[in-house]
Amino acid sequence: MVTTLADGNWHGMTASSFSSVSADPPLVSVCLLKGIYTHDLIATSGVFGINILAADQTELGKRFAGMIPDITDRFEGVDCHTSETGVPLFDHALAWIDCRVGLDE
Repeated sequence: MVTTLADGNWHGMTASSFSSVSADPPLVSVCLLKGIYTHDLIATSGVFGINILAADQTELGKRFAGMIPDITDRFEGVDCHTSETGVPLFDHALAWIDCRVGLDE
């Protein structure tokens, strides 16, 4: 799950690709299609969160992938806290990472 903050609003999506690039310095890679809404928000804000879900959290993944009809607020009913950078992180995620954009390649 990739989350971000833009214009005072939380946004999130299910990403299909995330990987660790380096431990020192800590670097991660997330692949988002240019032109999708979340990509543009992260490019503008420069911050995002990675929320790693447990195996029993597939419904949450489906929710943020837009696979559950009639959900207008993906964060409604999801316990979150605000990170140091201001992005939402899921309280019950297996793990989370608070990130800043470093490279645009």
